[in-house]
Amino acid sequence: MSTLEVSNLNDGTTTVATTYVTNGSAKATCACYHASGTPTITDSTNVSSLTDDSTGTVFVNYSSNMASAQYTTATSGWAYSTWTGGSVTATGAYAVDKVYLSHRENGSLQDATDAPLSPLSCIIMGDLA
Repeated sequence: MSTLEVSNLNDGTTTVATTYVTNGSAKATCACYHASGTPTITDSTNVSSLTDDSTGTVFVNYSSNMASAQYTTATSGWAYSTWTGGSVTATGAYAVDKVYLSHRENGSLQDATDAPLSPLSCIIMGDLA
């Protein structure tokens, strides 16, 4: 295997340091749904699996760990049918190997069952170990 070491990228008009690119890139992404106790990944980057924790909650497990449990998470969700007042949040203690997502509809924890039309999603920013 070869290694390419580059300190700057240039498109002919602008030069940026490669650290700007690598530090500003998402380290993990996941789109999933959670139906009947079986969370299912529909698209992901650096995610090895999902773990059903309970109704409306799932662990997103990373393929490559984060450097620390201090990272940024952006979450979203969309509902196909009768969802009003819903939210998807990263909750609980962050860990270097996973993030915990909870999905609420009308104030109660609910599985996202309108698969694949009601995905839960998250983007993880930070440094990999």
